[in-house]
Amino acid sequence: VPKVTLSMLQMLLLNAVVCGVEIVACAGFTYIPPMLLKAGYSEENMGFLLGMGPLLGFLFVPVIGRASDRCYSQFGRRRPFILCLALLLVCALYLIPFGEYLSH
Repeated sequence: VPKVTLSMLQMLLLNAVVCGVEIVACAGFTYIPPMLLKAGYSEENMGFLLGMGPLLGFLFVPVIGRASDRCYSQFGRRRPFILCLALLLVCALYLIPFGEYLSH
């Protein structure tokens, strides 16, 4: 296996992506709990919902990664998965304000 060497700029850019993901996660875990409480979720349900994201990510990222590696779409290997999961995320975020109605 050939050893890959990255330049300092490439390493900084790679770490900037990870930093961006962490900032978004921090913002989510800061702003979503008050939204869930305002929408009528109990604290127990809120904790359950916030814990499900990392758990599902841990379980499904390898499965989705393997499926995308085997995908040969005209749009590329990863774009169909990114689009579908982004649409699913938008739908899930849209449902947050209706939490009180949906929980009954």
